[in-house]
Amino acid sequence: YYLTGDDQSYGVPVTCQLSRIGRETVKIAGLSYATTHVREACTGAKMQFTNDYWIQPRGQIRKSRQWISKDVGYLELEDLRR
Repeated sequence: YYLTGDDQSYGVPVTCQLSRIGRETVKIAGLSYATTHVREACTGAKMQFTNDYWIQPRGQIRKSRQWISKDVGYLELEDLRR
């Protein structure tokens, strides 16, 4: 979904496919975390993008890199909670 300048939202249909990249250790604020890297590849009529997630064994998303828009690009988030 996108939010317009007049505070209206509209959906853009995309089809996404998840794939497991593999085990990776990510470092956040000097600490290392064992995760599984998962990639979400999405395509639509006018766009194509990928989102990446680094997920810990109990399901916590420790880090993500997600597509926001053509103007903004990607947003990277890291969970600092221990």
